[in-house]
Amino acid sequence: MRAFLFSATLLAACGILWADNAQTVDQALARRAAAIKPAAEELRWQQIPWVTDLAEGQRLAKAEERPIFLWVTGDDPLERC
Repeated sequence: MRAFLFSATLLAACGILWADNAQTVDQALARRAAAIKPAAEELRWQQIPWVTDLAEGQRLAKAEERPIFLWVTGDDPLERC
């Protein structure tokens, strides 16, 4: 009977410690995520109205008298040049 009570107490203590540790880990991960999250000014590029059609981009660039930023890639991102 003592062995059973000891085992039950040990399991309960481990459960409490595990719950506290899980909460601590969650808090640590939340702090790390907040530290690396980009600031609003770092995300301004997402507000650029990107155009995927070259002819449309040329038309807009000419109408707005702006340069063209052309990003070209192969179909397969792991393709060797």
